[in-house]
Order: sequence, then structure tokens, then C-alpha cells
Amino acid sequence: MVLCRRRGAGRAVYLRPVVAGFRSIGWRCGDHCRAIDGPALCPEMFLSPLGGRAADSYGVVRMLLLFSILSGLALAAFGSHWLILGAGAVLILRALQLPLVVTLVAERNPGAGRVQALASNAVWRDIGAGVGPLLAGVLLPVASASWVYSLAGLAIALSALGCVVWRR
Repeated sequence: MVLCRRRGAGRAVYLRPVVAGFRSIGWRCGDHCRAIDGPALCPEMFLSPLGGRAADSYGVVRMLLLFSILSGLALAAFGSHWLILGAGAVLILRALQLPLVVTLVAERNPGAGRVQALASNAVWRDIGAGVGPLLAGVLLPVASASWVYSLAGLAIALSALGCVVWRR
């Protein structure tokens, strides 16, 4: 499986799957792209500036709250077997939300504390990205998808509401 080609290297870098059961899928891409993440990144490239523009026009906190509530509803729709509509809405809303949290953290932490606050935000975001799928893997066999995704949507909406209430 060829995922990337190193600049200046004459041959492609081959990455072998580590997890048993994966098969080589034969994707090949150019110098600066990743074939697996490419389709997921397209909405972010085109829609994130629109989210930033909306934040400039209507306020970061207001747009973060709106997009988070809509993301919670989209997750509930996904869990209720509206798969295409729910997944598409989550993908679009995620792209619109992308610049908002970082902007909010940067605005609320001026001066020397800004770098540490942005790093802390990145760490907690990555922890959530790792723990969330693990938790879903534990909960989905024992609970209905509607409940699991609705609770995840509620958690997103409540965390955005916490950003509105908690001011530094």
C-alpha cells in the first residue's frame, strides 16, 4: 500500500498494515496528499473559511453554540439510522466549527498564556478523538445506536454551552 511519496526520493514509501486482517488496497497518491484522509479533508478545506467568516460576522461564541447544537442533532439523526443525512451534516458542521474553538481559545488567553492554552486545547481534543471511538466500541454492543449518538451529541452541545458560560 503506497500512501505517500517522499520528495526527492526515487521510490515510493511502502507502508505495511500492522493490524491483522487489513489488506493492501493499492492506493497511490502524489507528493502532498494522503489518500485515506483526502475525502474527509475536502469539506474542511472549502467550508472552514465560511465558518470563520460567520464567526467574524456574528460572533465566535454564538456560531460555536449554533454549530455545536446542530452537530448534536446531526449525530442524533445518524444514530436514528439517517446515515447519509446525519454523516453528511456532521462532516459539514465539523468543517464549519474547525476554526471556531481555536479562535475562542486564542481570544480568551492573551499574552504568554496563549501558547499553553492552545496546546492544552489540542491535547484535550486529541484525547477525545481517541477515547470517543473506544467508548463507542464498548457502548454500541450493549446500548442502542440512537442513545449512544444522541448522548454524544448532547455532550458536544453541553461543552459548547460550557464555553458560553465559562469566561476567563
